[in-house]
Amino acid sequence: PIKRRALIQAMSSAWLVGSPKQIRAANSVDLKAYTTRNVRDFGAVGDGVTDDTAAFNRATNASANWSPALEYAPAGRYRISGTVYVRKGQSLYGEGLSSHIDASDAKRSTFVLGKHISGGIPADDPGGSPVKISSLRGLGGADSNGFIYTNAQGFQISGLFLSATGIGVEIEGTDGIMSDIAIDMCLSGMVF
Repeated sequence: PIKRRALIQAMSSAWLVGSPKQIRAANSVDLKAYTTRNVRDFGAVGDGVTDDTAAFNRATNASANWSPALEYAPAGRYRISGTVYVRKGQSLYGEGLSSHIDASDAKRSTFVLGKHISGGIPADDPGGSPVKISSLRGLGGADSNGFIYTNAQGFQISGLFLSATGIGVEIEGTDGIMSDIAIDMCLSGMVF
């Protein structure tokens, strides 16, 4: 129980710190229980030209249900034209304004929290730890869908700058925390 409490405290205070190595150093907590994945290790390029949707999904779909994982998008300009599904228990984070998500070609939500791909079809993740997304900059998105959408029971959305999206954040879930979100030039900033 003590280690779990320390880990939860470290994770909640470390969201905007930076890389997994910096998180460990800043919090003096062993995060071995968390698998860390860099989206570039799954084929993301971050050059602003290559569509990185599939690479992001390979990274987020690589864990079993409820497995704690840190999904890291280092500095770069990631073009996402489809939907990235972030599983329960996962934390997708970047380096703030340096981790730029360009969704200007998106036809639906760019990030869907609390789901995974099963047999090519999105499926809900039942139970598990909250799903988190933080420290990213987003541009564009579908007119009628949230740049970030969730119906998950338990989520955290923080440290985002979203510009020119149709809907910035679309929430149908419960038990969530949202903080430090800047929304600029959206049709609807947040929809609950």
